[in-house]
Amino acid sequence: TDIAAGRARLVAHSAAFLPEGYGALRTARFGWRARTAEFYQNFEERALFYDVFRHQDGEQVLLIGPPPRNLLPMLKRARYTVKGAKERFMPKFFISQSVMIIALRGVPKSADILHVQIDDLEFALPIGENFVRELAGRRVLFTISKNNPLPWIRAWADYHQRFQDVDAIVLLDNGSSNASLDKIAKELEKTSVEKIYLLSMPYIFGAIDNGVLFNPFWTNFLQLVFNSLVLRRFGAHAEGLLNCDIDEFAFHRSAPTVFDGLKQTSHGLLAMNGS
Repeated sequence: TDIAAGRARLVAHSAAFLPEGYGALRTARFGWRARTAEFYQNFEERALFYDVFRHQDGEQVLLIGPPPRNLLPMLKRARYTVKGAKERFMPKFFISQSVMIIALRGVPKSADILHVQIDDLEFALPIGENFVRELAGRRVLFTISKNNPLPWIRAWADYHQRFQDVDAIVLLDNGSSNASLDKIAKELEKTSVEKIYLLSMPYIFGAIDNGVLFNPFWTNFLQLVFNSLVLRRFGAHAEGLLNCDIDEFAFHRSAPTVFDGLKQTSHGLLAMNGS
């Protein structure tokens, strides 16, 4: 359940994982290549979905997670149903190297739990709210944070609010042990940012895969899925989306803000060099 804490909102999510030691687990690309034990400790082999939520159109439900790899046949033969609806919903898959989205059309708007049966496994996944309309026209700053000091988080948010006109923040906490989500929320509320959304996903972040030379970061599933999640659940109608780590402060060399610079681009995209 989502919890409102002052201006901040603690947003619930719906995740599904295969049991440890299950007969089928996600395999790495080029699995015959040698990897270190550390790689396999940080390779997410069990996550099916990190979140389940309504599409902004209200007519679809999206399931978003890591790429299925060898698990795709399981997900294709799975049953996706809701209570009170006789029919099963046929999934449409959108898959890249690092992200999978499953779209289910025609899920009744009254449905609040999605039931997924995969072979001998059953999951009851609450369907999350979509916040795209709430953040329409906003300047959204988003990040993943773990164990960053609270004053750093506050300074990061305050800078981007004061100098980049950010008026909304979406922060995913990746299992911090130094502060609770509620304390992070209270720290962000000390700034003038108007809309604050926080999620807690204490899952594997990923590992550098030296077995894939041209994209060794493909296994950073949580980060790459979160980028897609922010767009589809929060920021599809925002004026702009700015992604910065807690130790990164964005600025534009010639425009008043990075969002003003964004308006000057032909494709609506700014790539930043770091220093």
